[in-house]
Amino acid sequence: MGLKRNEKQVVTREYRSRYQKASKKEKSAILAEFTRLTGYHRKSAVRLLSGKPVREVLIYADGGAVKLKPEKKRAVNRMANRKGKRMYTDEVIAALRLIWNFFWNKCGRKRSIRRYWPRLCGGR
Repeated sequence: MGLKRNEKQVVTREYRSRYQKASKKEKSAILAEFTRLTGYHRKSAVRLLSGKPVREVLIYADGGAVKLKPEKKRAVNRMANRKGKRMYTDEVIAALRLIWNFFWNKCGRKRSIRRYWPRLCGGR
């Protein structure tokens, strides 16, 4: 049958601290036990156990709750590998990220942003 989602999250939290403190040999044993218990593939289990948990911030906008994930730090030498000018400034990227989070990360549909555009821009 396997574990339910919330049970897997609890097990992951418990195993994460043990896994990060363990030696390479112990990590292999912990990983085998974790994959057998949860049913995750080995590579997914490694990502879950070695990564840091992502903190989400909850803010309220227009009477509804919006989850915001912290921004990832951009590589300093990222532009050195590219050819041509930079398309967007950091301010524009921050504004687009806020809009993207407002739509629960579903801005692929052009109509969705057009429908809410007047409310976002203050009636324009």
